[in-house]
Amino acid sequence: MIGRQIGDRNRNGETQNILLAVGALSLAVTCLFLALVPPATTYETSLVNAYPPLFWLSFAVGLTVVVTVFAVSAVAGSSHWRYAFGLLAAFYAVFFFLPVHRGYRLYGRGGSDTIAHLGTVKAGLATESIDVFYPLEHLVVAELSMLGVPLTISRHLLPLVFTLLFVGSVGILVRTFIGRRYVIGGGLCAATPLVFTYQQIQILPFLQSLLLFPLVVFLLERTRQTDDPRYRLSYVVLGVGIAFFHPVTAVFLVILVVSTVLFGRAYDWYERGKTWSVSTRLAPLSAVVIVWWYSSFDRTSMAVSKVVGAFSRGHQTPMTAQTQQAATADFTILQLFQRTTAKYGMIFLVLGIGGLYSLTVLYRVSRHDQRYPETYATLQYAIGGSLAVLFLVTYLIAFDPVRVSRYFVFGAVLLVGLLLARASLPWRREGQSISVSGRALILPVVVVCVLMAALLGSFAGTTYWPNKQMTHAEYEGVEFLLSHNDPSVEVHAHSLHPKTQWYVTGNRSVPGHPPAFNEGSTIPRHLGYDRNDTAGRTFSRAYLVTQAYDREYYRASYFTPEQRRALFVYDRSALDRLQRDHTAGRVYTNGGFSVWDVNPAREVDDR
Repeated sequence: MIGRQIGDRNRNGETQNILLAVGALSLAVTCLFLALVPPATTYETSLVNAYPPLFWLSFAVGLTVVVTVFAVSAVAGSSHWRYAFGLLAAFYAVFFFLPVHRGYRLYGRGGSDTIAHLGTVKAGLATESIDVFYPLEHLVVAELSMLGVPLTISRHLLPLVFTLLFVGSVGILVRTFIGRRYVIGGGLCAATPLVFTYQQIQILPFLQSLLLFPLVVFLLERTRQTDDPRYRLSYVVLGVGIAFFHPVTAVFLVILVVSTVLFGRAYDWYERGKTWSVSTRLAPLSAVVIVWWYSSFDRTSMAVSKVVGAFSRGHQTPMTAQTQQAATADFTILQLFQRTTAKYGMIFLVLGIGGLYSLTVLYRVSRHDQRYPETYATLQYAIGGSLAVLFLVTYLIAFDPVRVSRYFVFGAVLLVGLLLARASLPWRREGQSISVSGRALILPVVVVCVLMAALLGSFAGTTYWPNKQMTHAEYEGVEFLLSHNDPSVEVHAHSLHPKTQWYVTGNRSVPGHPPAFNEGSTIPRHLGYDRNDTAGRTFSRAYLVTQAYDREYYRASYFTPEQRRALFVYDRSALDRLQRDHTAGRVYTNGGFSVWDVNPAREVDDR
């Protein structure tokens, strides 16, 4: 028997070594394509399509190896998960920094929160102060900048670091819950997919702070198990840090801690003292810090007043907004299914697995055969689902479906990690091991689902959406315009946003004037030449911005033919007519980005 176990272990070790070798070869091939594919020289609609299929194939092989080794190491009880985690870090480093390789100035444009946060950092560096009421992430980026790390690098570095921290902490948490050393692979496997889709590659304080939740639960669990003051002190430091990350996540933290404390007490009572519970002093401590900090800002009272006013007057909810958007998209059922799968398929997979496992946990609870980790994770899953529903059916400012369901996704990842860890252990019933049947039925199915989620999140359009990059020409053109324009003259642009000015200059607007880029000051189809003979009659006295983005973005394969027709703005013929228009004078041009000074008075002068 012992000899057979040793032989099985050796064979599993050889298999994992072969898989890791394949993963290393895939990484080499992926890096080779990075060296062979040149950066973008013109505007491109899709980062994903800029790389050949073989690049994404080698990347997919690498992710498959990582997920497989994580699962196999949990079953075999080996430490190969360490090398797989190193491979994952390398592959995700390549993935997160792809916009840098493409030569973009920034991956983020328009109303992206990322450029607003970077604008806040730029303003803080200029004034030596951070004027925002959740400053921690901005301070981190500012410190990196003072150490010589450019904002364009920090923008990708922080999401990568927090993602890897999330993956690693889920693995450690699962190992702590189960009490077996090598089941860490199950947790790592569950957290490998980029479950927060496109938001996971951005600088977003509300998400980066939530990615620390597995570490929070780990510290609470170790406090519960050992009552060691070092873990309690570590939680206090981490909890205070999260409180300064984002106000809503800070509220989620209070919910997490309170539910953990109450659940521990209830479970301890139900088990008649067979378990330990977390100290009740940790919950009010978190709440006091949050109330003390955020109650001192006018922005907090304004947000509360806005929510209360929405309840009294009635306001569009995220659920209504998403339904209307789907109804007006004019998609067929197949197109709607494909688009939804591409954007949220990985989330549905993770939430579905977590939901099914939670049902089995509830069944065990009904038979008084519950286990603390799974019951606790099911509670967090239920709390997350309730919060997601609350945010979807009421107006609480946030509208994005991924954003409002982030607590829900966290609970699902924890459940999936526990499921993989349990499935990797030998199952025994009445003295007979059924580990073979258990693993054969559950483990492969769950691992395949996790792998599908990982692949969906990497290159199926879930993470890198089309037309989200800012080119160097656009940045330099905006910088020129904002340095030389008359703030009292309106600027007409198709794709520029008030946050663009915030990022480029570090200021939201020139004092005494509205933002230069107004969402209402857009460009009409055909630059207005289908209605007027001159730009002066269309725009009056104004600055007009034209760039390659305006003429190319609608061509992205992401859009249907109907959408392309609807999104068309102007083509080269309209731009040629603008060049001949005596009411418009071009004052700047660089890399397809042009600024025009439109003055209808020139038409009168010519007459």
